[in-house]
Amino acid sequence: MFIVKQTNWKVSILLSEFRLLEFDTTTNRRQQIFFWTRLHELMYDRLS
Repeated sequence: MFIVKQTNWKVSILLSEFRLLEFDTTTNRRQQIFFWTRLHELMYDRLS
């Protein structure tokens, strides 16, 4: 949780960047899982 608090602003930026993609994939479960997996990959890339 400590890491999340420290980088909360970066997570917020990522979430806003992917907001449209999230809207597009909410009806498709497989795409939604892919979206979150991809989001986490990008988040870790930026935080490292």
